[in-house]
Amino acid sequence: MRKALEKSDVSTFTTFEKFQILEAYSAGGGASALQIELADDEEDYALLNEMTDEEKQNLEEQFDRLYA
Repeated sequence: MRKALEKSDVSTFTTFEKFQILEAYSAGGGASALQIELADDEEDYALLNEMTDEEKQNLEEQFDRLYA
């Protein structure tokens, strides 16, 4: 994942962007799956809005672990 995002400043990523990346990455295909489809934005926003603060924090931590 680090190689796929090497030209990005991940410190500026929002929780939503991290969520999208984790969803794409976990869907399979590893780094090649990181091409995020914008058509899924509404569904992703809905899922993120339903998350508790604790779930969002876990998402942030999961992203950081994968990126490291």
